[in-house]
Formats: sequence, C-alpha cells, structure tokens
Amino acid sequence: MCWYVGLPGGHVEHGETALDCAKRELLEETDYDANDLRLLCSINETDEFDIEIEVTFFWCRYDSTQKVTCREGQALAFLKRSEAKNFRTPVHLWNVWDRVLFASGIITSKAIN
Repeated sequence: MCWYVGLPGGHVEHGETALDCAKRELLEETDYDANDLRLLCSINETDEFDIEIEVTFFWCRYDSTQKVTCREGQALAFLKRSEAKNFRTPVHLWNVWDRVLFASGIITSKAIN
C-alpha cells in the first residue's frame, strides 16, 4: 500500500524544455504517453539541501485507454482528492491539485483549501 502521495517528475536534462521533460518523466515512470500536457503553474520550493528550486507542474486528462504501470515508487493509483487525505501528502500538492481541478473545469473556484 502507498502511504505517500506524489507525482511523476524529475529534472530537466540539458537542451530539454520543461514540457519535454514532463512528457519524458511521465512516460518513464508510468508508461503513459501524454500528448496534451498543459502548463499549470510553477512554484518555488526548498529541496532536501535547503536550495530553492523552481518546480513546474503540467496537467492533462487521462484518456482511459492507455494502460499505466508503476515504474518508480511503490504504487500507482488514481485518487480522488478526498481519498488523498488518508495518505501523507506534501502541503504544496493540495494547492496544485486544486489548480488542476479548476483548470479542468471540475470546480469553479480556486478557493477550496
């Protein structure tokens, strides 16, 4: 069972755009080939070495046809926002999650928190 909620991700390689990196990491970690990734937001975060880094998030709708496979981490699952409360979830992820729900039209207000 997965006890920590996280997202596929990684570091931009030399000469790679953030969008290309997001597509590559998603494919490497889940076998999902997302051709319609859209920029969501960028936030500044402090890494494990106390270095401030910019983290860029993209989103897309799952097409329900491609099979996804967990290639990194313990498990891969689609969760409803309400289900994530049962797991350790990074604080910034709640805001990102709300932004995706707003961008997709699932909610009409960013002020869910």
